[in-house]
Amino acid sequence: MGNFLRITAFVMVLWGAPQSLALCIYNGDFYAKTSLEQEFRDSSLVIKGKVLSNRDITIPDTDEDVGVVSRVQVASVFKGKAHKIVTYYSRRDSGGFYLDKGTDYLLFLDPIRTTEWAKDYPGAMVVNYNCGQSEPWGEVSAPDREQLRRLSKDDNHP
Repeated sequence: MGNFLRITAFVMVLWGAPQSLALCIYNGDFYAKTSLEQEFRDSSLVIKGKVLSNRDITIPDTDEDVGVVSRVQVASVFKGKAHKIVTYYSRRDSGGFYLDKGTDYLLFLDPIRTTEWAKDYPGAMVVNYNCGQSEPWGEVSAPDREQLRRLSKDDNHP
């Protein structure tokens, strides 16, 4: 499986994979299609939030752009507990999920686990699945918004 992943990544770099062809792996499945309910269940935090700022992260002395840290103002919490501002991190690679400043998003989040960045950005969150249900709030359908309300109610009132 490791060679397949390396070859896939090489091909994507060689031909320039568009965002829609980003490398997507969910629970070991390539290009898995997840449901809103599945990602809600699997995520630690589910919010609607507005992106206040983005800051590129570079490796000192190399200027290599390796990621971006965003500050997201929380408007609604559907699952979990959040401060008013959430720090969001994304690596700059084919699996990145990038946020546009000033845009509201529905985000399915988990705590950052990469130790090299966790120490620099304590409490930072990453998207649960870069090819999943996280998306700009304006693209969330009315039925999905209603399902979020139901799931939130069930999660907060056992």
